[in-house]
This record gives sequence, C-alpha cells and structure tokens, in this order.
Amino acid sequence: MLRYALKLIQSIHILGVIGGNLMAIEIITNNKTYNEKLIQMNNYCFNFLSKEDLEQYFGFLTHNDDATILGTIEEETLYASLMILNLSTYWNNQKIKVGGIGNVCSMPEWREKHAIAGLIKESLRLMKQNNQIFSLLGPFHYDFYRRYGWEWGEQKKIITMGIDDLKDFKSDGYRYSRLSYDNCKEMNDVYESYFSQYNGATVRDKNRWQLFLLMNEKEGSHIYGVYNEQNKLMWTRKP
Repeated sequence: MLRYALKLIQSIHILGVIGGNLMAIEIITNNKTYNEKLIQMNNYCFNFLSKEDLEQYFGFLTHNDDATILGTIEEETLYASLMILNLSTYWNNQKIKVGGIGNVCSMPEWREKHAIAGLIKESLRLMKQNNQIFSLLGPFHYDFYRRYGWEWGEQKKIITMGIDDLKDFKSDGYRYSRLSYDNCKEMNDVYESYFSQYNGATVRDKNRWQLFLLMNEKEGSHIYGVYNEQNKLMWTRKP
C-alpha cells in the first residue's frame, strides 16, 4: 500500500450551490440525525466491513475524540462524508500533529457534483486550524489527491511468515506468544523504541492499539510477539 503526505500551507473554505440548492458542509461527529445514512453510505462504498463493524469503528473513534467526521448536507440529507483522524507522527525526534483522511465516500448521484472536492478543501482548512501540519491518507486514485497537494510519501512492505519459520524461537530462551489487549503497553514500548528513530511513523496510544487489535480480529488475524529469557517482549509480527 502506498500512502501520501501533505504539508498544509493554505486555509480554504467552501460553501457551494448545486442545482439551485445550498450545499452545506458540516461537522457531523456524533450527530444521531445522520448516523444511519453515514453507516449506509460507508457500507456501500467500503463493503468489506459490515454495518455492525462500521458502527463499532465509528463509535470507538468518536467516543475517544480521535476523529472528526465531515458531511455534505442538502435539505437535511447526507450525501457525502469523510473522516479526519487526529493523529501524531514522529518527526526529527518530536511528535508532530497529523490529520489522517479516511472513509471518503459519497452516494453515486453526487459523484459528479464535486461534493468530495468540497469536503477535501474543508478538511484542509480544519487541519490547518488545528495545527496539523501534515496529512496522511491511503488514496483510491493518485491523480485525484495530487490536485490538492498530496504526494507519495511512504511505501509499505508486507512480510509473510509461515509457522515453520517460528519454531526455532523456542530455543535459546526465546518464545513466541499471541498478543491481546492486555499487551498494549508492551507492544507500544517495542513500537516506540524502534519507530521513534525515524520520520513518518504514526504515534500510537492505548486507544490506537485497541482499535488496531479490534480490526485485526475482524479480519481473522492475530498479532504474535517474541519474548526473551527475561520475559521481555522483543518484537511483534502479524502472521
């Protein structure tokens, strides 16, 4: 998977008129009026997650103030939405505020009416206002996001390991074990000790680790860690 990074340099606001009607962009985080439509629209656009999974996902993020959801509203109906994730990244030995863009979606009839473009521009304004000087996203289309200033900033390498590759960890005092919610602090200690040396990795708190484990469970995956003779977690891997 490739990701993009953007340094925010402008403040942009949008309010448009479509078909003679006013198109408003609003913050709809935890707004029960639009919850059902929000879940329906995301389920339509990202059908690898069930409605129940989406409800749990949005509920987890918004309950912990980890996300802001924007919506395009016309005549009290939600037609498009995106989510700004409130993140931080390691940068030159500091933790820098970052806005992650996710769940960008709209109903088919609004895809030619620039509803998504309006949401993107409003998200830039809000991220700048919140001093989030970088923005990260996983693009569905590179050229679309390049129009607004994003550019390729990361390449992800996936390593697949078979169970036979792990058998030797039982020797020389090392062992491997499946990790759960109880191991969040240990996982973060390992993660931070490694990634804090480099620029661009996302800072993860306890909530992020819990969400990470939750989404892996939904996929049917598990996280394993390697422990040394002192029973200290050395590294983790998703098999």
